Amino acid sequence: MSTEAVVGISRHGRVGVVTLNRPESLNAFNAAQRAQLQAAVAVVNADDELDVVVLTGAGRAFSAGADLTETKTEGFDVRVQIASEYKPTLMAISQAPKPWISAVGGAAAGIGSAFAMVCDLTVMEQSAYLYQAFTAISLVPDGGATWQLVHAVGRKRAYEFIATGEKVTAQKCFELGLCNRVVADGEALQQAL
Repeated sequence: MSTEAVVGISRHGRVGVVTLNRPESLNAFNAAQRAQLQAAVAVVNADDELDVVVLTGAGRAFSAGADLTETKTEGFDVRVQIASEYKPTLMAISQAPKPWISAVGGAAAGIGSAFAMVCDLTVMEQSAYLYQAFTAISLVPDGGATWQLVHAVGRKRAYEFIATGEKVTAQKCFELGLCNRVVADGEALQQAL
């Protein structure tokens, strides 16, 4: 496993910023990023000097989802990955003692969309979108995406997004209540702060 920092933590006063930092892969989650994000979430949630946390992605995307090259490794089991890596991190964000804001630029696809939606508030750039990419790769949504969508937009809309694989634009997300604000490209992080 790489020891390269693929998740960063920074401070802006009493606001913590957790940044997914694999821009060359559109912040697709590999083993190192999953482990480092889980650790970063624990650190900022426990930090009494932070009142709020922003989750964002470096580069052109919030997150393209899972790094599918890992699924080709011997012994890979997606159920273990979801149960021991994604679920605890998503639950730690959803049950955090402080609010989390997702600042979304570019794609928030697959498990990346689950991380964007699990936050208490979401700021999306105009060209950003949520994408339930699962049907394109013959999988069912993971990371609580199904639950989050159903509770945000209702069962029929959620099913439509999942079954059709529609890329839901920032403006449509705003109209449906999936995000709180749509801002100019390049401004999501600044607006979230």
